[in-house]
Amino acid sequence: MSQSYEDYESEYQSCLSRIRSFLASTRSQSTLMECERLLGEARKCVTAMQGLAEVEGDAFKVEEAKRKLDRDIAPLQQEVRRGLQGDVEQSNLFYQSPATDGGTSLATESLIQSSDDLLRESQAIMAETEQIGMSTLTQMGQQRELLSAIMAETEQIGMSTLTQMGQQREQMQIASDNMEATYNMTLEARMIMRKIQTKVLKNKLFLYAVIIFLAFANCFVIYLIWKKHHNETSLKRFLAEMLLCGIRLSRSSRIGLIMATPVLASLNLWRSFSFKSLRLYWSLSFFCFQIHLSFSLPMSYGSEEPDLGHPDSAIRLASAVHRFKVPIMTKSTDFEKAFKTVGTHAKTKAVMKKATDSRQKLDSALLASTLSGERIYVEATRYLPLIHQILITCKVQPEAARLDERLLFEWKSGVEKTPEKFSNEALMYDMVMCICCQALGKASTATEASIAGEFAQASREYSAAAGIFQFLAEDHLPKWIAKGANVEPESLPTEATVGPSGAFVELFLANAQQMAVATVLIKPGTPNYSLLAKLCYGIYERLEAFMQKLRKAFDHMQRLDEDFFTLITFQSMLQLSLCGYFHARSFWDSSDYGMAIAMLSEANILLKPRTHAGKQGMPEIGKGSPLVSLEKDLKDLRAHYGILLKSWESDNSSVYFESVPRKVPEEKKLSQPLMLSKPTPYTVDEQDPLPLVMPGPGNAPSAPPSELTRGDSDLARRLQEQLNAGHGY
Repeated sequence: MSQSYEDYESEYQSCLSRIRSFLASTRSQSTLMECERLLGEARKCVTAMQGLAEVEGDAFKVEEAKRKLDRDIAPLQQEVRRGLQGDVEQSNLFYQSPATDGGTSLATESLIQSSDDLLRESQAIMAETEQIGMSTLTQMGQQRELLSAIMAETEQIGMSTLTQMGQQREQMQIASDNMEATYNMTLEARMIMRKIQTKVLKNKLFLYAVIIFLAFANCFVIYLIWKKHHNETSLKRFLAEMLLCGIRLSRSSRIGLIMATPVLASLNLWRSFSFKSLRLYWSLSFFCFQIHLSFSLPMSYGSEEPDLGHPDSAIRLASAVHRFKVPIMTKSTDFEKAFKTVGTHAKTKAVMKKATDSRQKLDSALLASTLSGERIYVEATRYLPLIHQILITCKVQPEAARLDERLLFEWKSGVEKTPEKFSNEALMYDMVMCICCQALGKASTATEASIAGEFAQASREYSAAAGIFQFLAEDHLPKWIAKGANVEPESLPTEATVGPSGAFVELFLANAQQMAVATVLIKPGTPNYSLLAKLCYGIYERLEAFMQKLRKAFDHMQRLDEDFFTLITFQSMLQLSLCGYFHARSFWDSSDYGMAIAMLSEANILLKPRTHAGKQGMPEIGKGSPLVSLEKDLKDLRAHYGILLKSWESDNSSVYFESVPRKVPEEKKLSQPLMLSKPTPYTVDEQDPLPLVMPGPGNAPSAPPSELTRGDSDLARRLQEQLNAGHGY
């Protein structure tokens, strides 16, 4: 019988207690030998304990067994060996000759014989203990293998059970869907049958009513004829003719039976009564005949086949963009008066006059009652090289750039909700705002083109606007800041700062890609749904990048309209939903019906109103918001999603029988968006500086005396201080 860990431990403790009792008493050769034998048994017990602990996988018991060897057995082994070595040395030191006495010799031999017996007994016990330990280890190994096989078999049975349960669940789900579809079809068939029965009953009742009415009318006509003529022979002849014609006409159709009597009656009315009575009678008869035909026309008892193509509302929603205003000048500037003294050169004077006129024309275009983006862009393009040339002139000739009047440029933002006046004396500020007019003019032109349905042109214009803002964000504005201009971003309009300019690049590229999607959708035929899905995903990524960049300029972000951010959220969710919608249609066309239904279901969820700001879904549109006009198209798109999903589920449950996953796997979703639109490159041409003439002694001063009598070094120093402070250009 196999022993447990506790049995070996109790036997081990018993051996140690006997060894300690022998060592504590009088030590002799026999007791020391017995101690050595007991130490061997204790060591075997420790070995068996260690083996059992390893089989059980108990690391603590394994370490405890190892410590017993070092802590308990090793010191006792040394003590026993030291005692045995001392007895040998003592026997060698005190040698005695063999006794001649026979009793002593017999005692010695008896002692030796008993020691040999004890040794053999101990060796037998050790062999038996070792055999028991080996058999125990073998049995435990077999039990472990048996348990491992049972666990593996149990795991396999559990996995097969789960697989069968999953298949049964799918089958039950499919059966439930089929039952529901069958029930719906039964209800629809019942409604159609009721309509048919109602129609047939109405038709019969009306037919009987017409027949009865005409019969009474004929009887009345016969009565009138008989009353007028009082001639029984003519009456009989009339009745015979009417019956004969009625029989002939009734052979052709049921309508002939109805029309026979009015025809015959009219012939007799023609001979018996006036034309007015005939016309009245025929009018009543023809009216009844028309009603009968209208009720007898076949009617469609089922609904028409729905159009499963993408609706026009998807095109209108996909191309919905925000229409920005344009910057506005609040103060006019006269360059001729400002540079009157040093701008006496003919070329300089002509450029200064042209710059003043061009700036006024740009101001008129910005303040027009009907804004034209193309006109604003043209006027800004005419004014830009002139202000740039004046700026270059002041950079090259700072000592000669003397002003007779202070230049102050005032602008209002075109993108902020409640724009304020931003004033600055720097020529660079006026140039930056002129470039912003070009960008927003292009954006306005693109919006006008999208409203007119010219989506390809709108896409090009938005790309041009993105290129202009990219030039401002990455080239022009950083250079202005790098030159040490003492201008705080908070003192500039939103579109004239680095962060928002970079954000508007992403926004207008997203708008350009929206126009590309609309261009594909308006073409006849079936579009490339896979391409459309990637384009919509790219629009979503562009809008997310726009919001991320704009959040970094939080102070400027607060100046924008709340409805604008509502539209951005609306478009983000819409483009993500359209991405899933087009991707689902591409899967359906590739015969992956179950995955297409799952994708369309998730896309439909994105069109539902969201519960709060952290969830996905369409944002809430206020009653007074200009975005209310989108709700009708959104409702129509939701209805289209529902019709398409219902049609696909019906086809799948009756024809394809593919399983529909509850969630679309990540590997089936789009991972890489398609960024089709790119910014159109934009540069500002370099200009030659204008000649500035310093007032000499012989020239009549045209500036105030206080300005002209100062030294050149003082004026240059004062101008340089203004330039360093950001007030010169």
